[in-house]
Parts: sequence; structure tokens; C-alpha cells
Amino acid sequence: MEAKDNGRSAQALRDWVSALEVGKAIVHDRMTLFPAYTSRPAAPFEYATLAEAIAAGWVTIGEKPRATVPELLLLNQGDKLVLLLDGEEVVGGLQNRVLNVCTLVPPRSRVTLPVSCVEVGRWHRRAEHFAVGEMSSHALKREMHEQVTFGLAASGRAMADQGAVWERIGRLNAQARRPSPTEALHDVYADREEPLVGYERAFGYPDGAVGMIVAIGGNMAGAELFDRPAGARANWRRLVRSFAFDAIESPPGAPVSADRATRMLGRVRDATIAAYASPALGENLRVTGNGLIGSALVCDGWVVYASLFRRRNGRGLGERESDSGVVEGRMASFRQRLRRREDQ
Repeated sequence: MEAKDNGRSAQALRDWVSALEVGKAIVHDRMTLFPAYTSRPAAPFEYATLAEAIAAGWVTIGEKPRATVPELLLLNQGDKLVLLLDGEEVVGGLQNRVLNVCTLVPPRSRVTLPVSCVEVGRWHRRAEHFAVGEMSSHALKREMHEQVTFGLAASGRAMADQGAVWERIGRLNAQARRPSPTEALHDVYADREEPLVGYERAFGYPDGAVGMIVAIGGNMAGAELFDRPAGARANWRRLVRSFAFDAIESPPGAPVSADRATRMLGRVRDATIAAYASPALGENLRVTGNGLIGSALVCDGWVVYASLFRRRNGRGLGERESDSGVVEGRMASFRQRLRRREDQ
């Protein structure tokens, strides 16, 4: 799966982001949220969310016949498209997972999903099919975004660094008041439920919004953006919780202006955008450079969803920074593992 030079899709993303309007700030504790609005039309096709499709009974996600950690099997028996978001958690099976890339699944189809494990200590079946869980925390989603982008560039595979994912979840579990017996991200969310509910109440869905641009502790964090209000509304609660999960533990910061949110979106204009094949419909665009990393799903020239993350400190793609400011070499070993897989 090599990167493609699809200038039309990249320009479609730049034009779409440039047309977004930043709304009035909503502030709670250490998090500031700016609703995003647009006057542009939505994509000319309808889609359901994963939660809606599973609840309706026409989509199931299960382990493959020969189960493996990095892949799950989705069966869509319905007549609608289904939109799955990267970072979306599914719980059940042999262990809980999160989706590595955004995927638009066609009707009456079977799709193999690239995933990462977010439950370190379990490999036994709790349920045949998966249910929809949380959205992975903003910090974890950002790390996985960077890893998957690096994996696609290095090997053409939408893989995250499973060891790094487990390492982060292990640290979160160690900080929990009631540690999870299987080191499950889902249980760590439950441990923080009380403050998360406070953030949910503060950041209710603003009518007409197509997404959110968020600052945590006085620093711009990222944006979650959809082609239509219905997409944002359906996913709003879990995306608020994703950012809030990190805001709870962040230090306080200075107020953030709407101009900073607008400038963060404007960074897409001069970023590098590479296109890869999606596991199903459309193209998986990866955004890097100019202080950003992110992705978008573009189908038939229409931007369906985009996820953006602010990057700082001038680090190169694939480099992680330790608490002491020293760039660590985990991604170098990740690169070696990817190359070994490619040679097999």
C-alpha cells in the first residue's frame, strides 16, 4: 500500500478545512472547546455510525477465524454505509481493541479492520461479537496516529506500535484508584467517570456544529471534524470524553483565543498530505508537518471526517519525547520490526 500523489484529494481537504468557521469558546476547568461550523454541503451519501449499526443488528465485529491481535473482521449485512472512526474502541472478543484508521464500509460487505489491543492482560473470549466502547484518550489517539502514519510510510501497513500502546495503558492503569485486573483502557475510563461526567455536561453539543477544536491546559490539542452536523452530534459525547480524559490530569493554563484555533486549522494549508488506500471505500489521507499530524477520509472527492493533532518541539515523524525532553528511540525499533515483517 504505497502513498499516492493525489493532489485533488489533498486540495479537497485543504479547501474544506479552510471553509470551517470557529465558534465561541466553551470553557470548563482545564479544557477549552471551540465548535466548528461550515456552510459547505455534506457528502452526497448517507452513513450510519458504528454504534447505530451495531445497535440495529446489521453490523457485527468479531475475531477472525484464526484470531490475531492486529486484525478484526466486520460484517455489514445492511443496506447503509457505516463510518468507523480511528481511535474508536470495541469491547469484547478475546481482548478489547481500538481501530487504527477511519473506515467507510459499504453495504453488504466484509472488511478486515486494522486494530490495536487496549487490554494487556486478557486473551480469552468474553463475547463472540464486539460492542462499541469509549474513544481512546486524546493523547493515546495522537500517539497511535503518529505510529500508523509512520507505519504506512515505512511498510504500507496501517500498524501502530503495540508495545508503546500497552506501555501507555500500563502507566494509566498504575495511576488509577482501582487498577484494572486486565489493564484495560475501558476500566481506566470507568475509574475517572465522575470528573468525565462533569466535562460532558459542560460541553453539550451546540446545534449545527460539525466538529470541535480543543485546547487543554492552555495549549491547542487537536480537532475532530465531520462533513455534517449529524456525524458530529452522534460522536460528540465520546469525543468530548476523549479530550477530557487528558484534561483531568493536565496543569492549568492561560485562556485560549479563537484566533489560535483558527491558526491551528490553517496549518493544514502548508502541511504535507499523502494518500493511501483505505481498508474499504475512499482514501486515507495522512497529514504531517507544519506543526500538525492528522488524517482524513476522502471519498469521491468529499471529505467525510478529519482528525488533527497539534505537534510541538520540532520533532521528526516517529520520534517520541520523554518527560526529560530527550527524544527516545522506540520508533527506530518499530521501523526495524516493520521491515522484518515486510521481508517475511
